[in-house]
Amino acid sequence: DNDCLQALPMAECIDVQVSAFSALANGQVQVPERHLLNQEAQDGATLFMPCGIVDGQGLGLKIVSVRPHNAERGLPTVPAVVMLVDETTGYPQALLAATKLTALRTAAGSGAATRVLAAEDASRLVVFGAGDQGRAHVDAMICVRPVTHVTVVNRTLPRAAALCESLTTEYPNVTFTPLTLAESDADAVREALSQADLICTA
Repeated sequence: DNDCLQALPMAECIDVQVSAFSALANGQVQVPERHLLNQEAQDGATLFMPCGIVDGQGLGLKIVSVRPHNAERGLPTVPAVVMLVDETTGYPQALLAATKLTALRTAAGSGAATRVLAAEDASRLVVFGAGDQGRAHVDAMICVRPVTHVTVVNRTLPRAAALCESLTTEYPNVTFTPLTLAESDADAVREALSQADLICTA
């Protein structure tokens, strides 16, 4: 997972995402409907998402699961893997750990939309969620807008605080505030939302 993040920085990933959206709109890729298997015993689901580039430059399959109880196990709640396939031979070429790559790609999509739609001077961000998706969305928003204040809202304070501490090291010029969904933080969350230029539900 970390190798994927190092190979594809957020700014570059946003540009790739824009190209992917354009290719999809122009009919240059085959993207069948994803197949979903409900996993009621785990309160989750597993999704199978194939994709192929029409001119033969890429063929692959992503498998991603939603497992909310993984949080109790100290594991990511959205584990994923990507398999790349040689279009000529049909043989697998690569198997990539894609849990963080999924968060990166999702946030890059949000970054692409924000770059087009948000005010140029948008500086105050509220992110719901302190997992991989939350972290990636902070990175994406800071990539495309001059963000100076970030409020991270999470179910539990320790996780929100840990993310804010980690982000402060990476972005020392940005102010980070951790909050929870608890009633005691309700007024502060409402105030942050009322002042926000950008809101991400990760």
